[in-house]
Amino acid sequence: MLHLDLIEMSDSIPVKVRSLSCKLSELCNNCQHVTRELFRAQAIDAQLFANTSTY
Repeated sequence: MLHLDLIEMSDSIPVKVRSLSCKLSELCNNCQHVTRELFRAQAIDAQLFANTSTY
């Protein structure tokens, strides 16, 4: 079980905003999903750039 505390700075003092807990397998699945979406977005941006650039 992983426990994460999300902290925000307020007047240079760390303040706990929220706590999250998850299993390692859940974290792995979330990381895979985020990585997949980032690569898709990057590929779409690259394709759009290639189609709009002029030589």
